[in-house]
Amino acid sequence: TLGGRPTSLPHGWIDHGIIMSATDSGEGEPERTARFLRERLPGTPAPGTLWTGAEGLVIAGDCWGDPRGQHIYLLHGGGQTRHSWKDTGERLGDLGYFAVSYDARGHGDSDRAADRSHYTTDLMIEDLVSVARALDSAPPVLIGASMGGICSMIAVGERHMEASALVLVDIAPVIEAAGDVAMAFTKNK
Repeated sequence: TLGGRPTSLPHGWIDHGIIMSATDSGEGEPERTARFLRERLPGTPAPGTLWTGAEGLVIAGDCWGDPRGQHIYLLHGGGQTRHSWKDTGERLGDLGYFAVSYDARGHGDSDRAADRSHYTTDLMIEDLVSVARALDSAPPVLIGASMGGICSMIAVGERHMEASALVLVDIAPVIEAAGDVAMAFTKNK
Protein backbone atom coordinates (compact mmCIF):
# COMPACT_ATOMS: atom_id res chain seq x y z
CA THR A 1 0.00 0.00 0.00
CA LEU A 2 0.99 3.61 -0.44
CA GLY A 3 -0.60 6.13 1.91
CA GLY A 4 -3.44 3.74 2.70
CA ARG A 5 -4.11 2.87 -0.95
CA PRO A 6 -3.11 -0.37 -2.62
CA THR A 7 -0.42 0.05 -5.25
CA SER A 8 -2.26 -2.35 -7.57
CA LEU A 9 -5.99 -2.87 -7.82
CA PRO A 10 -7.98 -5.98 -8.65
CA HIS A 11 -8.92 -6.25 -12.34
CA GLY A 12 -11.80 -3.95 -13.24
CA TRP A 13 -11.38 -1.61 -10.26
CA ILE A 14 -10.78 2.09 -10.75
CA ASP A 15 -8.57 4.22 -8.52
CA HIS A 16 -9.97 7.74 -8.31
CA GLY A 17 -7.39 8.59 -5.65
CA ILE A 18 -9.64 7.29 -2.92
CA ILE A 19 -8.58 5.33 0.13
CA MET A 20 -9.41 1.74 -0.73
CA SER A 21 -9.26 0.30 2.77
CA ALA A 22 -9.27 1.52 6.34
CA THR A 23 -6.47 -1.03 6.90
CA ASP A 24 -3.05 0.56 6.52
CA SER A 25 -0.69 -2.23 7.48
CA GLY A 26 1.61 -1.48 4.57
CA GLU A 27 1.90 -5.17 3.70
CA GLY A 28 0.27 -6.82 0.67
CA GLU A 29 -3.33 -6.56 -0.50
CA PRO A 30 -5.58 -4.71 1.96
CA GLU A 31 -7.73 -7.06 4.04
CA ARG A 32 -11.04 -5.51 2.96
CA THR A 33 -10.17 -5.64 -0.73
CA ALA A 34 -9.47 -9.35 -0.35
CA ARG A 35 -12.83 -9.78 1.43
CA PHE A 36 -14.67 -8.16 -1.49
CA LEU A 37 -13.03 -10.58 -3.89
CA ARG A 38 -13.88 -13.62 -1.72
CA GLU A 39 -17.48 -12.73 -0.87
CA ARG A 40 -18.94 -11.91 -4.31
CA LEU A 41 -22.40 -13.24 -5.05
CA PRO A 42 -22.21 -15.34 -8.21
CA GLY A 43 -22.81 -13.22 -11.31
CA THR A 44 -22.72 -9.84 -9.58
CA PRO A 45 -20.18 -7.28 -10.75
CA ALA A 46 -17.54 -6.18 -8.27
CA PRO A 47 -17.67 -2.51 -7.30
CA GLY A 48 -15.47 -0.23 -9.38
CA THR A 49 -14.53 2.02 -6.47
CA LEU A 50 -14.39 1.90 -2.69
CA TRP A 51 -14.57 4.91 -0.39
CA THR A 52 -14.19 5.23 3.36
CA GLY A 53 -17.47 6.41 4.87
CA ALA A 54 -18.59 7.44 8.34
CA GLU A 55 -17.22 5.32 11.18
CA GLY A 56 -14.62 3.88 8.79
CA LEU A 57 -17.14 1.71 6.91
CA VAL A 58 -16.22 0.84 3.34
CA ILE A 59 -18.71 2.29 0.83
CA ALA A 60 -18.73 0.42 -2.50
CA GLY A 61 -19.71 2.13 -5.73
CA ASP A 62 -19.44 2.51 -9.47
CA CYS A 63 -18.62 5.52 -11.64
CA TRP A 64 -19.29 6.21 -15.31
CA GLY A 65 -18.05 8.96 -17.61
CA ASP A 66 -15.42 11.64 -17.45
CA PRO A 67 -14.45 12.81 -13.92
CA ARG A 68 -14.01 16.31 -15.39
CA GLY A 69 -17.72 16.45 -16.29
CA GLN A 70 -20.57 17.59 -14.04
CA HIS A 71 -20.82 15.10 -11.18
CA ILE A 72 -24.19 13.42 -10.66
CA TYR A 73 -24.68 11.22 -7.59
CA LEU A 74 -27.38 8.57 -7.86
CA LEU A 75 -28.64 7.37 -4.45
CA HIS A 76 -30.80 4.24 -4.26
CA GLY A 77 -33.76 3.41 -2.05
CA GLY A 78 -33.92 1.13 0.99
CA GLY A 79 -33.37 -2.52 0.17
CA GLN A 80 -31.87 -1.65 -3.23
CA THR A 81 -28.26 -1.35 -4.39
CA ARG A 82 -26.16 0.81 -6.67
CA HIS A 83 -27.19 -1.50 -9.51
CA SER A 84 -30.63 0.17 -9.49
CA TRP A 85 -28.95 3.14 -11.20
CA LYS A 86 -26.61 1.22 -13.55
CA ASP A 87 -28.43 1.98 -16.82
CA THR A 88 -28.94 5.62 -15.83
CA GLY A 89 -25.30 5.96 -14.78
CA GLU A 90 -24.06 4.49 -18.04
CA ARG A 91 -26.32 6.79 -20.07
CA LEU A 92 -25.25 9.88 -18.12
CA GLY A 93 -21.60 8.87 -18.57
CA ASP A 94 -22.15 8.53 -22.31
CA LEU A 95 -23.61 12.06 -22.34
CA GLY A 96 -20.44 13.53 -20.79
CA TYR A 97 -21.44 13.61 -17.13
CA PHE A 98 -19.61 11.82 -14.32
CA ALA A 99 -22.20 9.59 -12.68
CA VAL A 100 -21.58 8.01 -9.29
CA SER A 101 -23.74 5.39 -7.59
CA TYR A 102 -22.82 3.67 -4.36
CA ASP A 103 -24.33 1.09 -2.04
CA ALA A 104 -25.64 2.70 1.14
CA ARG A 105 -24.26 1.27 4.36
CA GLY A 106 -25.65 -2.21 4.95
CA HIS A 107 -26.67 -2.58 1.30
CA GLY A 108 -24.98 -4.47 -1.52
CA ASP A 109 -21.19 -4.48 -1.25
CA SER A 110 -20.85 -1.73 1.36
CA ASP A 111 -19.89 -2.67 4.90
CA ARG A 112 -22.48 -3.56 7.51
CA ALA A 113 -22.60 -1.42 10.64
CA ALA A 114 -21.82 -2.94 14.03
CA ASP A 115 -25.45 -2.77 15.15
CA ARG A 116 -28.86 -1.39 14.15
CA SER A 117 -28.25 1.94 15.88
CA HIS A 118 -25.68 2.77 13.18
CA TYR A 119 -28.20 2.98 10.32
CA THR A 120 -29.39 6.50 10.96
CA THR A 121 -30.09 9.14 8.34
CA ASP A 122 -27.33 11.25 9.92
CA LEU A 123 -24.74 8.50 9.32
CA MET A 124 -25.98 7.95 5.76
CA ILE A 125 -25.54 11.68 5.18
CA GLU A 126 -22.00 11.44 6.58
CA ASP A 127 -21.34 8.62 4.08
CA LEU A 128 -22.63 10.81 1.23
CA VAL A 129 -20.45 13.73 2.38
CA SER A 130 -17.43 11.38 2.64
CA VAL A 131 -17.90 10.25 -0.96
CA ALA A 132 -18.36 13.85 -2.13
CA ARG A 133 -15.19 14.96 -0.31
CA ALA A 134 -13.19 12.09 -1.79
CA LEU A 135 -14.31 13.03 -5.29
CA ASP A 136 -13.54 16.71 -4.62
CA SER A 137 -15.69 18.28 -7.31
CA ALA A 138 -17.91 21.29 -7.76
CA PRO A 139 -21.32 20.83 -6.11
CA PRO A 140 -22.88 17.72 -7.69
CA VAL A 141 -26.40 17.05 -8.86
CA LEU A 142 -28.04 14.72 -6.34
CA ILE A 143 -30.68 12.29 -7.59
CA GLY A 144 -32.17 10.18 -4.84
CA ALA A 145 -34.90 7.56 -4.79
CA SER A 146 -36.88 7.00 -1.59
CA MET A 147 -34.26 6.58 1.19
CA GLY A 148 -31.61 8.11 -1.10
CA GLY A 149 -33.89 11.07 -1.79
CA ILE A 150 -34.52 11.67 1.89
CA CYS A 151 -30.78 11.50 2.58
CA SER A 152 -30.07 13.93 -0.28
CA MET A 153 -32.81 16.35 0.74
CA ILE A 154 -31.66 16.52 4.35
CA ALA A 155 -27.96 16.73 3.39
CA VAL A 156 -28.68 19.82 1.28
CA GLY A 157 -31.44 21.28 3.49
CA GLU A 158 -29.34 21.10 6.66
CA ARG A 159 -26.28 22.36 4.74
CA HIS A 160 -24.09 19.31 5.21
CA MET A 161 -23.14 19.77 1.55
CA GLU A 162 -23.96 21.86 -1.49
CA ALA A 163 -25.67 20.54 -4.59
CA SER A 164 -26.14 22.22 -7.95
CA ALA A 165 -29.53 20.48 -8.24
CA LEU A 166 -31.66 18.08 -6.22
CA VAL A 167 -33.95 15.52 -7.87
CA LEU A 168 -36.24 13.51 -5.61
CA VAL A 169 -37.70 10.23 -6.85
CA ASP A 170 -40.53 8.45 -5.03
CA ILE A 171 -40.45 10.41 -1.79
CA ALA A 172 -42.89 12.63 0.03
CA PRO A 173 -41.15 15.55 1.77
CA VAL A 174 -44.15 15.89 4.11
CA ILE A 175 -45.61 12.70 5.54
CA GLU A 176 -49.12 12.79 6.94
CA ALA A 177 -48.50 11.08 10.28
CA ALA A 178 -52.09 10.04 10.93
CA GLY A 179 -52.69 9.00 7.34
CA ASP A 180 -55.93 11.02 7.22
CA VAL A 181 -55.60 12.03 3.58
CA ALA A 182 -54.88 8.47 2.38
CA MET A 183 -57.66 7.00 4.53
CA ALA A 184 -60.23 9.51 3.24
CA PHE A 185 -59.19 8.79 -0.35
CA THR A 186 -59.46 5.02 0.20
CA LYS A 187 -62.94 5.29 1.79
CA ASN A 188 -64.26 7.21 -1.20
CA LYS A 189 -63.17 4.53 -3.69
